[in-house]
Amino acid sequence: MKYLIPAPIGAKQRIASSIEFTEDVARLVAVAAAAGYTLTSAHAASIWKRYSDALCASWLVLPPDDADVLRDLLEHGVVKDAPTPMPPPPAGYGSWLDYAITTMDVRSLVLSELFADEPQSYTREAYRDAARAELAALRRAAGE
Repeated sequence: MKYLIPAPIGAKQRIASSIEFTEDVARLVAVAAAAGYTLTSAHAASIWKRYSDALCASWLVLPPDDADVLRDLLEHGVVKDAPTPMPPPPAGYGSWLDYAITTMDVRSLVLSELFADEPQSYTREAYRDAARAELAALRRAAGE
C-alpha cells in the first residue's frame, strides 16, 4: 500500500478546510483509493487547495474524468510507501530502546575492567544506567 500526502509547503500557505467542500473531498479520497492510494480528507483538501492556488483560484471544480483528478493529485502530492508494520515492544517496556537497554549484555565490559591496567570496577547496572541517562537526554532533546 502507498500513501498519498501533500508535498511540503511554506509556513504561510493556507490549507483549505475539508468541511468547505465535502463532496469534492470525498471524491478526491475515492479516486485516490480506487488507484490504490490512501488519502485522508485533510490531505485531499490540502492537495487540491495547492493545485487551485497554483492556478490563482481559491478552489477549482474537479474535472469530470477521474483520471484527470488522479493526475492532478499526483502532480501536487507526494507518494510515500506505507511504513512496514513493526512488532510492539515486549510487555512492560515503553519502547524497544527501553527493552534493549534493560537486557543489553554488559558482561564483556565488566570482564574487560577486570583485566584493565586501572580498573574502574563499574557494575553491570552502572553501564545500563549510563545508557538510560543517554536515552533520557535524547528524549528531552527531542521534546518527548
